Amino acid sequence: MRTFTRLMLASLAVSLVFSMTSCGDPEIKRLRKNIKSPDANTRVNAASEMGGMKQDAAIVVPMLMDAMGDENEDVRRMAIDSLILLGTNPKEMLPKLKQIVTTDKNGTVRVGAIEAMVKLAAADPETIGTLRGALKDQDLVVAKTAAIRLLSQKEQAAGDVAAIVEVLKKQVQFETEKKAPGESMSIAWGLGELGPKASAALPALTSLAADPNLMPQTKTMLETAIASIKGEGGPAGGMMMNMGNMQGPPIPGMAP
Repeated sequence: MRTFTRLMLASLAVSLVFSMTSCGDPEIKRLRKNIKSPDANTRVNAASEMGGMKQDAAIVVPMLMDAMGDENEDVRRMAIDSLILLGTNPKEMLPKLKQIVTTDKNGTVRVGAIEAMVKLAAADPETIGTLRGALKDQDLVVAKTAAIRLLSQKEQAAGDVAAIVEVLKKQVQFETEKKAPGESMSIAWGLGELGPKASAALPALTSLAADPNLMPQTKTMLETAIASIKGEGGPAGGMMMNMGNMQGPPIPGMAP
């Protein structure tokens, strides 16, 4: 009986080890080869698979870190997403992500890097500094993402009101031309949440709200933000945008 019990325990142990190492050497070798494949789709798939390999994180993270410098933007973005899924050490990733935000030629990849920094360490000084720099990005999708994420940190955004307002102006202009309300409402709401600390935004917000071509929803939010900054009351009813909506990431690759 004791022998049988030992055999059963040994069998269970082997099964456990096998399940824990299902992504063991053969799989690692395959992915190590695929992540360097000349075919971009193969590299994208390899980076995607690595995102589900937490048990082998120590092995795949370095490969994904290298893949963040891949010549293909889809590979770079997938590497970033997989590193987030693996819960990579923020201190290890933030410098590389900052470099991507400031130097990558693809706007979608820069947005992905911004979102990754916020998910990993939103309040970290390196993240805040990167968001501030991204407010001046020539790609409006990148700039507005930085504005919304910075405003989600509230107090940290108080000193960047002027730069955020410039992004808001561009976003409102874009939405007015396209006749479709969008993230300008999130930016206006965030400024309103700052209250009197966003007083420098009042002239611009007032001017924007006076535009007769403005979308009704945008006009209402701008007026609500103005009232909040003046201390005349916060957002109310259906126009109140919760923090969850404000923090939801924009769809990668979409126009502003």
